[in-house]
Amino acid sequence: MLIKLIDKKGKYLGLVDKSIAKSIALKEKQDLICINNKLNPKIFKIGDIKKHIYDSNKKKKKIKNNIIKEIRFRTEISDNDYLIKIKKINNFLLKYSNVRIVVFKRFKQNLNLLNKFIERIKKNIGEKFNFNIFHKNNFKNYIINISNAKKK
Repeated sequence: MLIKLIDKKGKYLGLVDKSIAKSIALKEKQDLICINNKLNPKIFKIGDIKKHIYDSNKKKKKIKNNIIKEIRFRTEISDNDYLIKIKKINNFLLKYSNVRIVVFKRFKQNLNLLNKFIERIKKNIGEKFNFNIFHKNNFKNYIINISNAKKK
């Protein structure tokens, strides 16, 4: 079976029989790693399998940390719905590193009421998270970015 082979420096070695690729890997005291088995011919790389697994896990973790979950609130939310959303926010902060809360304000609502609502959210989520609050559209929407990075 022919495979595409890449050496440990990333240089493309061309189409090689799989048995020959195994013997090359054994001579270099390295592993034969399958990079992509969906393509025809399959792509293999000569290298350390432990390093490859470590690097791929590191990439997955980096992608996971860049995910931002968004939850939307209105200030006139019922208590039960509010508690469910706070619970979801806490679960998201355990899984991911960032959550964005968008608080919608009705056009005749008092800014004082909105500020009290934001303080209520801060109190229920906890002080161990970083809160960045800013407004959009002439104070109609407030956006709260919460990250689970440690406070400085």
